[in-house]
Amino acid sequence: MGLALVVILLVSLVVRVWGSDFGLPAYTLYHPDEHALVERAAAILWTGQWDLQRFNYPPLYAYLQAGAYALYFLYGVTQDLWRYVPTFVVPNYYYVGRLLTAFFGTLTVLVAYLAGRQIRGWRSGLVAAALLGANYLHVIHSHYATFDVMVGFWVALAYLFSELIRARQETKWYFLAGLCAGLAGATKYNGAVALILPLLAHVLSTRWGEWGWLNRGLFVTLGGFILGFLGGNPFALGEMPEFLNDLATVLYHYGTQHPGFEGTGNWRWYSGVFLTSADAAGVVVGAIGLVALLVREWRKGLLLIAFPIIYYLMISRFIVRFERNLVPILPFLAIGGGWLLDAGVEWLLSRFKRGVRLSHGLVALATVLVIALPLAASVLFDRTLSQTDFREKAGQWVMENVPKGSRIAIEHYSIPFDYDQYHVEDVVRITDHDLDWYRKEGYDALIISDGVWDVLRGQPQFYSETLAAYDELVSNSTLLAEFIPEPPGIVVAGYPTVRVYHFPPVRIYGIAK
Repeated sequence: MGLALVVILLVSLVVRVWGSDFGLPAYTLYHPDEHALVERAAAILWTGQWDLQRFNYPPLYAYLQAGAYALYFLYGVTQDLWRYVPTFVVPNYYYVGRLLTAFFGTLTVLVAYLAGRQIRGWRSGLVAAALLGANYLHVIHSHYATFDVMVGFWVALAYLFSELIRARQETKWYFLAGLCAGLAGATKYNGAVALILPLLAHVLSTRWGEWGWLNRGLFVTLGGFILGFLGGNPFALGEMPEFLNDLATVLYHYGTQHPGFEGTGNWRWYSGVFLTSADAAGVVVGAIGLVALLVREWRKGLLLIAFPIIYYLMISRFIVRFERNLVPILPFLAIGGGWLLDAGVEWLLSRFKRGVRLSHGLVALATVLVIALPLAASVLFDRTLSQTDFREKAGQWVMENVPKGSRIAIEHYSIPFDYDQYHVEDVVRITDHDLDWYRKEGYDALIISDGVWDVLRGQPQFYSETLAAYDELVSNSTLLAEFIPEPPGIVVAGYPTVRVYHFPPVRIYGIAK
């Protein structure tokens, strides 16, 4: 059992670390959120200011990243890379940040094992760990210096301690469960929903009547939550207006629009993301396991299924949608799937009066069948990231073929080249201006590499004017070069945001004078 767990954890770590240096050191803008988070953390090192002034992102993740960068700085001193803290963002900060995320992703796999073992036994825990370790969506987001995977870690840990509340009613578990829920909220605000876990565990483990649940355990949990949230977000109370305003900005953003990433009836969209991806079998097994456990042992089942349902309904109510919002649900699906495969094989063999050794083999076989596709997708994804990125090739083409000193308009998150040798205008979308404006301002070339255009084209009913402006712009320009990636279909299937992050086409147009 111990060896099997070690193997699962090692494989989980490898598929999360492999390819994490993508784009480096040439370019760091492949993910739309990474640079903002890395820059916030790096600024702590050279300014010494822990008050980040803005609360659109809670600061706990930045604090942990800053600690990792500090260790990397000290390592750099031993390698004679520098003697003083750099007052700029070192490209390898991205790599260090991605490794930190991969580490927390692997820790979440360990938590899934511990939780599965707690609700059924070691074999159920191993299956849960394998299901999460190979989960394609979890592997993808473990490659980024962003906070979604870390939120999933704190939420999973809050569930584990909440299950221990339900089983043992010890004060320490009340405190730890509340603390982890608070830390989840201090990492990303949506993680605060995890507070439902210790509260529900408290209700399930306390006798009803005469307000019996209104006891010390409840207040210890709430105290732990407040300590966790404010410990990871320490300036929220002192700067309450700014905190509330920035939180309101986040809620408003999710409730209104993000071009290409919004819609109604998002519960169907999120379900479609799951069921059209490499993770489809694992999601189905996990969902059935959650429901089956609820029917078989309703207290255990209710505690395990409560967060996924409440959280899923919450993110589905927002207009803006990203597949990364599903990450905190993944440990629960893995735990439910681990319980189902373990219990299902045991029930099946009991009908045929077969022994334990056979059950071990059948559980292992069933697990391999479920994880084979997502694990293969993860390996292909890692291999794709490890290759020279096609956007670097596009940047080399610009340096070799576009005359130095040319005026170039380029979209955000596009391609790396030496901007100092050109007059470069960075625009959010190439349609920020029309062709006449570009001509009037003397631009020579347009570089279009924002993968959102494919997403917008899938929603013409909302973006017909924007798409018409785009089509007019490119149809009246001359295509000079085109770089289109060809990742394996399984790599991008089911996760459209990944296509935007890593695989948008690069098209370079010349403007006729």
